[in-house]
Amino acid sequence: MTGILAHRGFSGKYPENTMLAFKKAAELDIAGFETDVQMTKDGVLVITHDEEISRVSNGKGYIKDMTLKELKDLDFRNGMEEFALDDDTRIPTLEEFFDWFKDTNFLINIELKSSMIRYEGMVNKTMEMIKAYDLVDRVIISSFNHRDVVLAKELVPEIKCGFLTWSLFLNPGKYTKSYGIDYYHPDFNAMDDEDFDDCKKNGIGILPYTVDEIYDMKKLVDKEVLYIITNYPDRAVGLIGGNHA
Repeated sequence: MTGILAHRGFSGKYPENTMLAFKKAAELDIAGFETDVQMTKDGVLVITHDEEISRVSNGKGYIKDMTLKELKDLDFRNGMEEFALDDDTRIPTLEEFFDWFKDTNFLINIELKSSMIRYEGMVNKTMEMIKAYDLVDRVIISSFNHRDVVLAKELVPEIKCGFLTWSLFLNPGKYTKSYGIDYYHPDFNAMDDEDFDDCKKNGIGILPYTVDEIYDMKKLVDKEVLYIITNYPDRAVGLIGGNHA
């Protein structure tokens, strides 16, 4: 049965990648969440999507050039001022997220945001923290930087990993399998029937993003994808029904 992952938390209705968005998604009967990890100037792993923060906060600049304290002083409500500005609507660290997440039964798909900026040591730090919290069996690692996905798999062979892509790949299942990676994470529009078939033939699970319309969800459920990644997990629950991995 196809599972549901809330993209950046319940980002269709709450400020993305905030603890508020994750806690609201957790009220739904879903399999888990998807999120993004980057690293601050002072080496702290933080959860946010954009390398440059002006879209998602009231600040300006790159994560790599800012300290955690500077980031924590900012408003990450992304213009959704109907929600209170508090600890749940400021930028979370990965450690803060794990402190909450460890006591739940959900999965988390962590995207390493290292395709535009090469954060030195970020993969190692992320994997070390996952092991320290004993979450290896509840985490999926993905990235558009396929070298970092392979590195994560080498560091922790038992963890599930996926290659993120946004364009049509030739033989995506064969490609993914050739590197010992478990999953293929495509833009949901960038899949033809032959691509679904190739992944299935090679035993590769498909996790398409970002699937927000019921019509598209239905098509992907029919294709028996492993998980749907969506900004609107409530819509997916209405279609598929509640489920936990």
